[in-house]
Amino acid sequence: MKKIGIYMVCIALLASLQAFADCEFPVKNICPQTYEQNQCDKFLCTNSDIEDIFHETGLSDSQICTARKLQEKYELETLSVNDRLEYEENVLNEYINTCADNNCIREQKKKIKNLKKTRNDICKCYEKQFKVMLSNAQRKAYNKYRK
Repeated sequence: MKKIGIYMVCIALLASLQAFADCEFPVKNICPQTYEQNQCDKFLCTNSDIEDIFHETGLSDSQICTARKLQEKYELETLSVNDRLEYEENVLNEYINTCADNNCIREQKKKIKNLKKTRNDICKCYEKQFKVMLSNAQRKAYNKYRK
């Protein structure tokens, strides 16, 4: 009997989540490039405004919805990398302020560089996913706008 009750609660939960899954509601974003907790209008790892990219590429409503979901997933995935990056940068600053050994400073800079590379690799992956959903004309417009 408990299994049936849990199953019903799960169905109700999924139904309520589906009701709130519309793309029409504005979402407060965390900007992965700058690690700011304010409204971020940048698309993926670019410095381009989301709305400008959508306008320039001529995306349909369903494409815009998919792009926003990609953006949200990207932000969530890079959040932990950004937390670690912030920590490692603080450690580096502490090493520099305490005149630590050059080898320690060098290793810390290497860690930071690797974290930035990881964040960039994540971005490239999501950008590829975005480009897959574009038509040839939209892809050309996106590439032109990015340059």
